[in-house]
Amino acid sequence: MDGRSLHKSAINGQVETVKEILRHHPDHKELLEAQSITGVRPLHSATKSRNPAIVAALLDAGADIDAQEENGITALRQAVQKSYLDVAGLLVSRGAQTDIRATDGILPLDAARLQQNRELVECLREF
Repeated sequence: MDGRSLHKSAINGQVETVKEILRHHPDHKELLEAQSITGVRPLHSATKSRNPAIVAALLDAGADIDAQEENGITALRQAVQKSYLDVAGLLVSRGAQTDIRATDGILPLDAARLQQNRELVECLREF
């Protein structure tokens, strides 16, 4: 079993499969850090699929909450860009840094403001 299985399960919203993969793999870190050719990690895949249960499972297993894709985008910034308040709130409540700029220089709070998304702005300001 490799990182591709975890990515695929995360993207497809297969919570129990993700948990099973993590439970039976001797080195969580290797799987959690597995990157696609564009630098996407399983946490980013789970965020893209808007699945808080998988995001939580990956974080519980030790995923780096502030890992960045090649473009500097974190899972938090990704959740903000997609207006996924539930996932963004989970990430922030679990300690995601709100001050990490992507290569475009934009912070998650800036992205929320650009979208004029008051709920996301408030969520990010709380922490």
